Amino acid sequence: MHVAPAGFTFVPGTDRVTATAIVFDVTREGGGGLVYVCKRLGARAREEPWVRARLAAEGKLLERLGGRGTPELIATGEDGGGPWIVMGRVAGRPLSLCLGTSETSWIERAARHAFVALAGLH
Repeated sequence: MHVAPAGFTFVPGTDRVTATAIVFDVTREGGGGLVYVCKRLGARAREEPWVRARLAAEGKLLERLGGRGTPELIATGEDGGGPWIVMGRVAGRPLSLCLGTSETSWIERAARHAFVALAGLH
């Protein structure tokens, strides 16, 4: 079982492990049963400054986008289990199902290049 951040409760059976993170569903205590997604870094990833910076950047990007076509940022923080992000869900099918794979490194590279190009235009 993974530890949910303070104020949230872990939803058993929803955890997914990626190369750097553990992703699982949570509910907010007193939140009427709405289900959110929590992303925490794995033990080894917590020790890597670049991975920690990447998670922080993801939180800032979600905050800036404000849920427009992306998950809504619910909360971010850090506790004894390391840094975490709690976000809403976006309607639709998970990208991994659409692609038939859970490998996302190429998506991350493409997104990084797209954001760099957009930043250069503005």
